Amino acid sequence: MKDKNIIFFDGVCELCDWFVNFVFKRDSKRQFLYASLQGETAKAYLQPADIQGLKSIIFFNQGAILKESCALKAIMKKLYPRLAPLLSLFPSFIFNIFYRFIAKRRYAFFGKKETGYQASPEQQKYFLK
Repeated sequence: MKDKNIIFFDGVCELCDWFVNFVFKRDSKRQFLYASLQGETAKAYLQPADIQGLKSIIFFNQGAILKESCALKAIMKKLYPRLAPLLSLFPSFIFNIFYRFIAKRRYAFFGKKETGYQASPEQQKYFLK
């Protein structure tokens, strides 16, 4: 599994659910797998500090662990390779200020579910426990 691209997300966050659905619908190559930060796969691949607080989307990119804006940029570059030069214009430290602002307030702005992400039948084989 070290050669996989896994997007780890907060399974009860509505914004995270939206992002996962956004990526899934546009990933025609099916290059991504998905796993909740609350799940067993996250515990196997990530450090406890990465999971604690569920602060960030984490992208396991073929062995490298990317967080916050670095994760978002890497995912978007895989989805839309032509955007790579444009995304590179925005320094991560500036992008992270915006990212952290939204991340801290995501439940208030977008909501929180009582249960984890519910994958559709089409999505099930791409979602890890």
